[in-house]
Amino acid sequence: TSLVTAPKLPATTLGFASYMYMFAECTSLVTAPELPATILNFGCYGGMFDFCTSLVNAPELPATTLSPYCYSNMFAECTSLVTAPELPAEILVDYCYQYMFAGCTSLNKVTTSGYKGTVFTSTTGWLDEVSSTGTIYMICYSDFRDVPDGWEIVCREGGKLWVTKEMKLYYLKQKKASESLRNERL
Repeated sequence: TSLVTAPKLPATTLGFASYMYMFAECTSLVTAPELPATILNFGCYGGMFDFCTSLVNAPELPATTLSPYCYSNMFAECTSLVTAPELPAEILVDYCYQYMFAGCTSLNKVTTSGYKGTVFTSTTGWLDEVSSTGTIYMICYSDFRDVPDGWEIVCREGGKLWVTKEMKLYYLKQKKASESLRNERL
């Protein structure tokens, strides 16, 4: 728990669960290492910074091709994290962002390019228990359902940013439908 700065992690190709929970509960960790990997494998970053409550800046995540559970719980309970790293992948896979920022109570900004693939399952709980207000910048026709109620949704296409009342209502309606489905499965 006394680790303040993480060691270098230069790998560009990651294997199965390679960095899973590597720094979990390092409550003094302030600086994350650079993470240059662009080839990800199942669960490779899962829970990597889980409960790193002093982490303020997230590392850049350059991968554009994802793997199931690759970022699951990666920053869960990082209560000092304010801005999420930009998420450049367009095609999402099962549970890739599951609970990624859950419990990041200071988090108030997310930028994502994802809009294809298994968006419904890929973002399960990813923004649970974050700041009550914030902004998510996303592709207009993406189907993200787990955007917190108090957050502004800003669509981005061709360098232009905009948000409409209709879009906000659409996403709130989708979120309620998602919650209903989830409750039916329980």
